Amino acid sequence: NAARMGVARRALALCLGLLALAGPARALTIRGDHDWVSSAECPEGWAAPELDDSSWTPVAFPWLLIWPSPWEPDPEARPFWEANGAPTACTRRTFELPTAPAGPVRAYVFVDDDYELWINGERVGESNDQGAERPGEIWDVTSRLRPGRNVIGLKIIDAAYEKGAWFSLRIPGLPERS
Repeated sequence: NAARMGVARRALALCLGLLALAGPARALTIRGDHDWVSSAECPEGWAAPELDDSSWTPVAFPWLLIWPSPWEPDPEARPFWEANGAPTACTRRTFELPTAPAGPVRAYVFVDDDYELWINGERVGESNDQGAERPGEIWDVTSRLRPGRNVIGLKIIDAAYEKGAWFSLRIPGLPERS
């Protein structure tokens, strides 16, 4: 028994050492940043990749009303906000994928107040919990992503005061963009 325990401990130590040498798993992470754009109008197809959003306004980043403060799902994420004064705003973030995701992709979302999440023109889900505390919701969006141009759509609905969002999407197997 003692000999087997010794072998098991050495094997465990070897595995942990190899994991440490491998470093963190590669992943492309999309967060709140200056690449999100916003419109007070939500035209038909606003979350589809084909929509031309070149006239949309960049979101305010970071949202200083609630940042800096930690967000459990992604401590590196920074909130953004949309201050157009309208009760609803459609925000978008485009990105390119060279291949389909290599593993499960989860979107982590917290919005003050309510929201609808869209990926490539398809509605993923919504949250109507305007009084909720962080961290928010988790959505599996693996099947919605594809090689080429992709669009995250976040329709932010304000119940009172201001509207803002924390967002993080981690796509395994791809390097962080520089």
